[in-house]
Amino acid sequence: MALLLFLLLISLFIIGVPIAFSLGLTSAVTVWHGDLMPLLVIAQQLIASVNSFPLMAIPFFILAGYLMQSGGISQRLVDFSNTLVGSMTGGLAMVAIVTSLFFAAISGSGAATTAAIGSILIPAMLSKGYLITHVDQPPPRQSFLY
Repeated sequence: MALLLFLLLISLFIIGVPIAFSLGLTSAVTVWHGDLMPLLVIAQQLIASVNSFPLMAIPFFILAGYLMQSGGISQRLVDFSNTLVGSMTGGLAMVAIVTSLFFAAISGSGAATTAAIGSILIPAMLSKGYLITHVDQPPPRQSFLY
């Protein structure tokens, strides 16, 4: 049975099936061939693993970030933060951090903060002449502020 498992897995890798599908298909075939448990258990475990509240919350937090961006809250926070620290040296990078502090307090989610603030400040920082190696640092790190 172990030989079937490894041969099927390697053959699926060779023909280019994605890893997640290869692992799932190999496991299902091995369980079916070895008659280890009913196939209904595999379907139940698939549904049970997807029915997770934290897993469902992540896309909704990102959606909340995009809604706040389209509603103008993100731009207002950027403007407010720009008046606080924008005149200092490296002000736009500091604006990204201060805006993230406020936005994380409002949304309560690091993913929503990165989605909403990063989509505004990354193009702004690139247009002001910041190097791409410096631009990609503040927005992903700002999600850890919450």
